[in-house]
Amino acid sequence: MKKYILAICALSAIAAGAKTYNYITIDLGDRVVSYPVNRVGKISFTEDDLSAEADYTLRYLTFEDADCKNTNYLGNDDWTSLVDSPQYGGPQLYGPDGYENSPYFWYDENNTELFAAVDPAGEGNVYWSGGEAVSNYVNSNYATETIDYTQQLASPHGGHNGSANFCVHNGYFDGVSYGVPSGGIEFADGVARTIDHMYVSLSAYQLSSGILGTAFSPAASATDWVKFIAIGTDADGNTKQVEITMCENGKFITDWVRWDLAELGDIVRLDFNITSSMTGTYGMTFPGYILYDDIAVRFPKE
Repeated sequence: MKKYILAICALSAIAAGAKTYNYITIDLGDRVVSYPVNRVGKISFTEDDLSAEADYTLRYLTFEDADCKNTNYLGNDDWTSLVDSPQYGGPQLYGPDGYENSPYFWYDENNTELFAAVDPAGEGNVYWSGGEAVSNYVNSNYATETIDYTQQLASPHGGHNGSANFCVHNGYFDGVSYGVPSGGIEFADGVARTIDHMYVSLSAYQLSSGILGTAFSPAASATDWVKFIAIGTDADGNTKQVEITMCENGKFITDWVRWDLAELGDIVRLDFNITSSMTGTYGMTFPGYILYDDIAVRFPKE
């Protein structure tokens, strides 16, 4: 869980009867919270402290075994057994024959209630058509090593906040080669909820491609950019989207970054897309993946 530390350099004062209180206000976007303080110095608080100021609590999907509250489709009470091997063509994500009928899905039952599977509408019902794959692969040599799709599940730095596991989305739609969303996550119980935030990252494959270039995609120029897009669908089928820039002017973000999604409101499904200035005749040439971890979902206080 992220911890915030604020250095208090200047304090405001408000009068309350005969007393005067010092306080600091924090704008969280959807609300403003105030914390009283009695001296110049530091205060620290966590995301749970912030949610305590609202009418909801946060539940987290971390993909870590210690936080697992369900039995997965393999019959194991963990997340790590959902990491396929090899990364490309493995029996979980690509089926027993390596090219059709993947049995893969995950469900964070008894916690966030988020569910994901290999895209059933895609070609062969395997991961190359889109989906969400749990991973713990790491390759930090993206600036010096040519990394290709055979390492598609590798993070450049492991999971968020030093954790082991994370999830990898594969799939994009650009109206050229791919016309509809692929993969995505949804609330399996059908209840619309607000996804407060998650942490996202580029993959080792993406960073290697963008920095060194490949036979399919040249290295990023000084004007190139990459954006992740999240599309929320509410219970009535209405959609809204938010985006985050992961590369600007050819410079890539190489670490995990928080992505605030609360403005999407209560949704039943979240789809992902990747868009980039790096394109060719057949659409985007930049690899179409999103790494994500530590998804925070709002639940009403009991």
